[in-house]
Amino acid sequence: MDTKPAAFSSNLAATQPGFAKNDEEKLVAYRVITAANMPIRQLSLLLLGLFFATFLYALEQTIVSTAAPQIASDLNAVASMTWIGTSYLLTTTALQPMYGKLSDIFGRRVMMLSCITIFVLGNLVCALAPTMRLLIIGRVISGVGGAGLQSLTLIIMADITTERERGFYNSLYTILFLVSDGTGPVIGGVLTDQASWRWCFWLPVLMGPVAAALVAYSLKLPTPEGSWSSKLKRIDFWGMILLATSLTCLLLALSWGGNEAPWASAQVIVTLACGVIALIAFVYVEARVAAEPFIPMRLLTKWEFRNFPIMVVARTFLFFQQFGVYFYMPIYLQLIREESATKSGVSLLPFLVPASMACILANLISVRWGLVRPTMLTVFAVAAVGQGLLSTLGADSSELAQLLFLLISGLGVGLGIDITVLAAQAGMSGKNVAIVTSVVNTTSAFGGTLAISVIGSVISNVFASHVAAQSSTLSVSLNQITPHLRSQLSPQDAEIVVGSFIVAINRGFQVLTGLCVFSFMLCLLMKRIKLKKEVENDPDFEIE
Repeated sequence: MDTKPAAFSSNLAATQPGFAKNDEEKLVAYRVITAANMPIRQLSLLLLGLFFATFLYALEQTIVSTAAPQIASDLNAVASMTWIGTSYLLTTTALQPMYGKLSDIFGRRVMMLSCITIFVLGNLVCALAPTMRLLIIGRVISGVGGAGLQSLTLIIMADITTERERGFYNSLYTILFLVSDGTGPVIGGVLTDQASWRWCFWLPVLMGPVAAALVAYSLKLPTPEGSWSSKLKRIDFWGMILLATSLTCLLLALSWGGNEAPWASAQVIVTLACGVIALIAFVYVEARVAAEPFIPMRLLTKWEFRNFPIMVVARTFLFFQQFGVYFYMPIYLQLIREESATKSGVSLLPFLVPASMACILANLISVRWGLVRPTMLTVFAVAAVGQGLLSTLGADSSELAQLLFLLISGLGVGLGIDITVLAAQAGMSGKNVAIVTSVVNTTSAFGGTLAISVIGSVISNVFASHVAAQSSTLSVSLNQITPHLRSQLSPQDAEIVVGSFIVAINRGFQVLTGLCVFSFMLCLLMKRIKLKKEVENDPDFEIE
């Protein structure tokens, strides 16, 4: 007979307004149904479904990194190559903060199944796309669905665990996420070299329905009370529109600046200004207008909650490190070492494996001692060393040095991925956990998008200036770098391109090192807290 682990408990009753209006007994019953009586079989299928969805979401973040040059070549759109990755991450970033509140209003199950469906449809468009424009539209659609997959998985796990228990289950989630993220370039390279890049998108189309079936069968949470019209009235539409507009404009401006348009161009300045204005308007709406704001401003302004905004910034820069490696090390490997797409993906495994091991270690520390501040300081100290070493790579650097530098960098990133979420959640009342989780998770996509755009802009600008300084006739941009570029150039031009790229990518990793140092100093301001071993009564929760 199936049994339920004794350690399990639940915060969900405190995060779902509308389930038991003016009825404390119903809240107690809800807690028992979702936690104490959950059979092992149901729990296992639930986790399998959630992790399956996470695998697909994370895979789609990086699977195109090694396939992008071939996609751009086949669709005759080399200039738009960076948008293959950026369009997906841009959409997930802009919409991810909304899913915490939306799942409070409509329920976890409805939102999770909706996200999987939209995600699959978007990838179907990509798999069939005859042009780059349609492929990018498909990536945007899949990003709308993917935006909710990561946050909702962690929200559901937070619903049924204490802060200490969370570390164990989060470690399983994060290992899967890192494996998916890390093997994405490998899988993308293999599919591109051996079959077709279109299989990078057929994969989630075929596997997505399996995740949906598992979630539909095992996620048996009650649906929030109320009609659809009453639920729609609770949505902070103005806040949602303003935040999505702000994030989109800011990321577009950063992506265009120095790449598709000069930083001083009207295109960049106007877009950046629109992003800032929309952000200011969003803060005003959340603080003064919205009845149920997506992000209560007190969580960002009160000193007692300072770990939340600190983790938002720190986690953003943590994912700068991860995506900086994932998207620009393959270019280094393909140009400098002339590795194939498959081999360049495999060469990133020294980053992935230690990151997974460090993730387990960090979660063991959180489960055993409940410490977060010392761990966060260690995270950015190690990451700074790793990125600093990567900034010294040259054309003649040994493979052993490359492996060692990636290993150290991976250790730093792996230590911080889960702890940043746990630190933000710790000490929060139950009704705020879903909101905090969705916002903090946004930083993974936000950091990834910024890393691709900002670090790409740094590398591209430095590369172009160095090429121009050494040759008045050679015209090569970062987007034109492919595994076969050197063989297409004269020896003299190839030497100029290689030397210029080494200088450029070193500058990119120097920027990442500086961000690690800044994050370390920011974490010194963290509140000293220990993760709780049990669920406590929520003094802030009121039955609505």
